[in-house]
Amino acid sequence: MNPRFYMVVPGSEKYIPGLEALFNSFGYFHKGADIGVILLNYDLPESFIRRPWPFSLRVEQLDTREPPAKICKLASYSFVAGLDRVTMLADADFFFLGSYLPYFELAERGYIIGSANGQNIPFKQSYEDVTGIKGIAGKHNHRTIAAPYIVDPRKHGDVLLAAVGQWHSIGENHGSSIWLLFNAMMVIHDKLDAVVSIPAEQATNLHQKMLKPGTRVRLDHGRLMTENGLEVLSVHDKWWKPQFLEGLMVMGEKFSKGDRGVLARWKQSRDLLKDKFEYWRTYKNGSQA
Repeated sequence: MNPRFYMVVPGSEKYIPGLEALFNSFGYFHKGADIGVILLNYDLPESFIRRPWPFSLRVEQLDTREPPAKICKLASYSFVAGLDRVTMLADADFFFLGSYLPYFELAERGYIIGSANGQNIPFKQSYEDVTGIKGIAGKHNHRTIAAPYIVDPRKHGDVLLAAVGQWHSIGENHGSSIWLLFNAMMVIHDKLDAVVSIPAEQATNLHQKMLKPGTRVRLDHGRLMTENGLEVLSVHDKWWKPQFLEGLMVMGEKFSKGDRGVLARWKQSRDLLKDKFEYWRTYKNGSQA
């Protein structure tokens, strides 16, 4: 296995529906792109791993003595930092609706690509006190990003390792996520000028951007497009879980404030995303299962 690029994804058994949609859609939209997939396996069964996936798959075993929610995040950052080519770090609850190849090629030029987190973060003294990151108070990250990341570890692996190292130095009772530590370290390491962020409504649905007026998704000749004119490239979250789908409608009720038209359009966009997830979850060699 010696591809031009890598995609790394950590996975556990409870994420199999998400991984099915991720792998099937990745293979379809990146056929011929020379991107190998590295699966960081927590407890996935051999029957899943040995399926005939439409790409080159390499499997690395994770330490199952640690809880999956912790080890899958931390190990993936450390693992990517040690690779020798441009790599996407993706989550198991993520699927594709378009090609990311142009972003891999942009990352070859030294850029850090990520999904916009949808907020700017002014780092306060309290954050410095909690995390122990010296010199962050008063600084501002105007390009906050979250997964998926695409980076060249040879140029930016130090930021990934710094985030993991800071996580461990804080101890178990810390008040920060690994992605926020990563963003803080990009400020400390003066990397913000290298960041290219993809809008949340195009890459993740963070803050329900794919459901809200002005940015919600609509079907246009088989493709999902946002109301502000972007083609949806990927979607994040647990679309196979009924409680997640129901929770989105609870949010929609609150957001619409009694406007039934807003709520109906919110549900329409939710259902479009759900349908796309199911399509790719069951996709097999050009047809659905």
